[in-house]
Amino acid sequence: MLFQRISDQEKVDLAKNLALMLKSGVPLNEALTSLEKQSHRRLTKRVLQQLRTDIEAGTPLSQAFEKQRMLFGSVFINLIRTGEKSGTLEENLQFLAAWLEEDYSLRQEIRAATLYPKIVLCVSFLIGGGLSYYVLPRFIPLFSKLNVNLPPLTRVLLAGSLFLQTWGVWVLIGLIIAAAGWKALLRIPSLRRAIDHAALYMPVFGRMTQQYQLAVTSQLLYTLMKSGVPISETLLIVGNACASMVYKDAFTHIQKRIIAGTPLSEAFTAYPRLFPHHVLAMITVGEKSGTLDAVSGTLSEYYMKEALITAKKLPTILEPLLLIVIALVVGFIAAAVILPIYQITQGLTR
Repeated sequence: MLFQRISDQEKVDLAKNLALMLKSGVPLNEALTSLEKQSHRRLTKRVLQQLRTDIEAGTPLSQAFEKQRMLFGSVFINLIRTGEKSGTLEENLQFLAAWLEEDYSLRQEIRAATLYPKIVLCVSFLIGGGLSYYVLPRFIPLFSKLNVNLPPLTRVLLAGSLFLQTWGVWVLIGLIIAAAGWKALLRIPSLRRAIDHAALYMPVFGRMTQQYQLAVTSQLLYTLMKSGVPISETLLIVGNACASMVYKDAFTHIQKRIIAGTPLSEAFTAYPRLFPHHVLAMITVGEKSGTLDAVSGTLSEYYMKEALITAKKLPTILEPLLLIVIALVVGFIAAAVILPIYQITQGLTR
């Protein structure tokens, strides 16, 4: 189960269906049995079976999910725990399903918007690599027989082509090891923190990162406060749920200041780069008027729309850059092939 995971859509469906059945009066163990029968995935069946076994042994639902923390995360578990304490488990499961769905939809939209640039870049390098590996080596015997003095561009490209033919398998293995090593390095908190900090200052991507983090955290703040989770615990859960280490650190520090007695609006002002001025102003108003949950919901709606707008603009912004990259790759290969052929034809006409 180490490399397996419950998908976001499965979590949404689980929370929705569990809330519906509990609201209809179905006992918890029977609800889990029904969901287990409906599931077509072995991992999900196994998890639901374990949850049912724990429930029938007298374990509270939150503690049963706690045993599956690696699969479900802290937000899922804390919302269920709060629902059990307050007697609003069904409502909390509905809130949980709504938050998971919003988060999943936003990430899917961003992925869809960034798919085009990824495809164009991959295809460009695949074409360039294919030409270098399969097409150019066929010209080597011709150039050798005619004893042509090859231009520098052609020599570089042919050297690269010969290198790939000789060491191509090892290059591929090296790239796979490098990718795995990079993923392992990203688990080092200090490196991940530095990368996340740098991402906030990148053109376009920095703005989209900030909008996404504000959309997700605002929606989660709204969900947790509506569910009756205390503000100090809410901030801790939000911090743990943040994908960005920079925002995670900020919420952890804000939570500590709240426990020490600092007003929420004042604690947020320590991070003007992460939380724009209008966000701080709205939090101040919400704190004073007792409508912080409503303010969080408004901020969530606003930033979700903004993140989607920015993501949809991304292909248009990147298109000129992609065209330049494609032109450079194609132009380099074309020049490397055409220049020696041109020299050969010039020699034959003399």
